[in-house]
Amino acid sequence: MGHDEEFTDWAGRCTPALLRRAHLLCGDRQLAEDLVQETLVKMFLHWRRVDADGNPLGFALTTLFRVFCSGRRRRSASELPSETLLDRPAPVGSDPGLRLDLVAALQALTPKQRCVVVARYVDDRPVAEVAALMHRTEGWVRVTAHRALLALRDSPLMAMSDS
Repeated sequence: MGHDEEFTDWAGRCTPALLRRAHLLCGDRQLAEDLVQETLVKMFLHWRRVDADGNPLGFALTTLFRVFCSGRRRRSASELPSETLLDRPAPVGSDPGLRLDLVAALQALTPKQRCVVVARYVDDRPVAEVAALMHRTEGWVRVTAHRALLALRDSPLMAMSDS
């Protein structure tokens, strides 16, 4: 299998996972799709150096988080998120209202807090890995995660889902 075919096969399998993370970070389907597309472009450019037998999804997630954080510094990142949701059914047994509340509450966090929450609690990454991912200290990650979780707990959007 050639370079292009190998990448295309891998990208087809991993795009849904990347899109789920990107949607949690961006809160908007179109912005999430743009973020995934930019991540896949970077992955394609470096695909020859990526160990396909190793953890290319981990490399892609790291790239996704870094592209998201660097994109927030760009002028074009001033777009406002919309109310659009992903066009896929919710998992069986999940509360769609709670998911919508969580996505909305995540958007109230700063972009760096969102990155920490998604990396730590959605991707279940250790503090040291998140610190390396974000080029910060482990203490910064712990404090940021703590503050983000407090903000989520105190969010009026999350309080609505309790009733």
